[in-house]
Amino acid sequence: MAIWAGAGVSITVLIALLLVSDRPGAVRGAEMIYSPDPMKQLPITGVEITVTGASGTPEVRSDASGFFSILLSWRMRVGERVSLHFYHDGYQPLDLRYLGANKLYLARLIPLPAAQGPEVTIANVVAKYSINTTTTVNIGSAVKTFEVVNQGNGQCKRQEPCSPDGKWKAALGSAMIDAGPGNEFHNARASCIAGPCPFTRIEGKLNRSPASRTLRVSALDWSDTATS
Repeated sequence: MAIWAGAGVSITVLIALLLVSDRPGAVRGAEMIYSPDPMKQLPITGVEITVTGASGTPEVRSDASGFFSILLSWRMRVGERVSLHFYHDGYQPLDLRYLGANKLYLARLIPLPAAQGPEVTIANVVAKYSINTTTTVNIGSAVKTFEVVNQGNGQCKRQEPCSPDGKWKAALGSAMIDAGPGNEFHNARASCIAGPCPFTRIEGKLNRSPASRTLRVSALDWSDTATS
């Protein structure tokens, strides 16, 4: 009877531990402007993210790329309703339900309509300017964007391409740009400009052809569609 009583206590303690905590760990994600066009889903800096339903969780803000990371309290009951609340001036607040730490959370905030104030008439405007005589050399410039189409939160299952940690299903995209006959590129740059940029990486360096007039760049995306 003593043995069975001890076993009963152990089982009770185990069940209590399972009910108290699911060890959620860190929640990671990104915020961006809501738009049906992936090229217009620009990152939002300084979004306030709070967690409701999980006591002891600090408030965080998104960085310049829209990225955020929150370490949730481990004192959460299994099945407890927890949500992430996003707030930023000029955008509608948004709530996302917590579905476990094994997710990448993307918050797309809808801009609020701009306030229309009364028209103000300005008269007697004076503008001062100066003219410098210089020799101008037309060097030109070129810009090209491309999308990397993907759907987030897909498990990799060892089928390349994958995210750098091998966890998420990823997609590769690339683009090439030609400077034209007799021209060559200098100081070229490549970066993610829209979509889940924290989960997008420019692959390698900008590759130049032997003729130095073309550039090729590729990007790896392991969340939703991104634009580089």
